[in-house]
Amino acid sequence: MNAKPAIILEGVSKTYSIAKKEVNALMNVTLEVSPGRCCMLVGPSGSGKTTLLNLAALLTRPSAGRVVLFGKDTNSLGEYGLDRLRRQFIGVVFQAFNLLGGLNVLDNVTLPLVPRGMGPKERKEAGMATLERLGLGGFAALRAEQLSGGEQQRVAIARALVGDPSLMIADEPTSNLDEENVLAILEILAKLKEEGKTLLLSSHDARVLECGLADTVVRLKNGALQSFAAKG
Repeated sequence: MNAKPAIILEGVSKTYSIAKKEVNALMNVTLEVSPGRCCMLVGPSGSGKTTLLNLAALLTRPSAGRVVLFGKDTNSLGEYGLDRLRRQFIGVVFQAFNLLGGLNVLDNVTLPLVPRGMGPKERKEAGMATLERLGLGGFAALRAEQLSGGEQQRVAIARALVGDPSLMIADEPTSNLDEENVLAILEILAKLKEEGKTLLLSSHDARVLECGLADTVVRLKNGALQSFAAKG
C-alpha cells in the first residue's frame, strides 16, 4: 500500500493586500509530495516559490484551498495546533539564514528546542550532536556573525534539523555560495533524503537542478503552476 502524501496543496491561493491593491502571490496550485521524496520549486523571482514554501511550512495560511500535512488538514487548526504541528514535523531553512547575532552557534541551533520544554542540558546535548553530525562541532562557541556564508548556511540547516523533523523546507539553500560550499550543502540534503526525510526546496541554482536530488521539479510563473516533471 502506498504511503499517504507528506504534503498536499489542494487548489491553494494566496492573496496579499499591498497599498490597497490585491496581489495574487499564488493561484489555484495543487501539488502532492510523497514521504521521503524531494520536490524542487523553480521559477523567476516573484513566481510564488517562497509563498508556497511558507504555506507548506505553516508560516502563513492560504486565502483559498487547503494544506494537508502528514494527513492533517491544517485548515481545521488554530494557531496553537499549527505551532504544535510545525514543531513536530517541520524544519525550515530560510534564504537569509535568520541566525541571531550575539548568540553563539550552539544557542542558535538549540532555539527551536526551547518551546518543547527541554532543559538546558538536554538542549545542549541535542545541539552538539546535530553540529557534530554536520561537521560543525568546532563552531559551537563562535558567534553567528563570525561565520562565512557557507558556514552560516550549514548552521541554519543544523537548527532546522535539531528537532528531527520529518519535513525539511529550504528556500534557495545554495544561494550565493561558492562551489565547495554548494557541494557540502547538497551532500547534507542528499543524506537527509537517504534517511527518509521529505524535502521541499526552491532554487535558481543549475547545480542543484543537475545534481539529481529532486524527484519532482515544479515550475511556477506569476503565482501559477506552469509545469510539473517527475523522475521515471
